[in-house]
Amino acid sequence: MRLLLLVLALAMAACSNSGGTAAPEATDAPEVTVEPEATPDESDNAGVVTFGKAYNAETLRIAHPIKKFKRNTPSIAWSAEFIETAGATSITFVIARVTAGGSESIELTTEVDVSNPNADIFANKADLAGVVGNRAGTYVVRYLREGTVLAEGTFQLVK
Repeated sequence: MRLLLLVLALAMAACSNSGGTAAPEATDAPEVTVEPEATPDESDNAGVVTFGKAYNAETLRIAHPIKKFKRNTPSIAWSAEFIETAGATSITFVIARVTAGGSESIELTTEVDVSNPNADIFANKADLAGVVGNRAGTYVVRYLREGTVLAEGTFQLVK
């Protein structure tokens, strides 16, 4: 049921600063660690996904980035700053579990409707911990357009 709700939330509430509508902010999730805002390496070929308790509805950015959340955190916000515009009316959202050795296993893949293909920043808030079964570990979130990684970022769920 939670997976279905997340898929619906992602499909309906993906926001852009170019015509999208921001989803309402929910109550604060427990904060474990505050880290400086992530910036892409010059060698990276993808935009950045930043996580936190909430995103700013006007800028669609995370005010206080966090990378670690308790595994029972009911709601995690994220902001994805793409390397280029979405360039399509549908893009792929992926969550994968990352092992200590670096291999990945897909937890969720879903298509997200894009109201404005010229948008280059998206934000949302959902029960990401519930989607991955509230299991402690490291997870990567990616937005893709036909194999091109538009943005990616990692977060951790801890006990």
